[in-house]
Amino acid sequence: MNTAAITTQPERRDDTDLRAWRALLRAHSRLMRILDAELQHTSELSLQQYEILLWLSQAPGQAMRMAQLADSVLLSRSGLTRAVDQLVARGLVERRRAPDDARGWLATLTPAGRSALRAAAPHHLRG
Repeated sequence: MNTAAITTQPERRDDTDLRAWRALLRAHSRLMRILDAELQHTSELSLQQYEILLWLSQAPGQAMRMAQLADSVLLSRSGLTRAVDQLVARGLVERRRAPDDARGWLATLTPAGRSALRAAAPHHLRG
């Protein structure tokens, strides 16, 4: 790949490079859709919800600030709020005030959330 052409003249990228990049993006998109569908079918968790539970399970105290969690799972803050709302409604996550900041909120994994994650993990890893 001619990196000089890319950095100095981005409009003149090599067709081979563009085809490879597009193929990678298509493969990634298809793979994520397949993994998401399989996980939802076997565990009733979306891939996004699974990732949220996984991050919380590995966090100190199994809790994270909402903003930090959004950054970790690569979601907008509003997107994370919607996903956490769904998990809260299912009893898999709780929201609590941050002890050091009355304006901040923590998402906390519940015992039911730990169980759901444990049950979904083999299906996800098989995928």
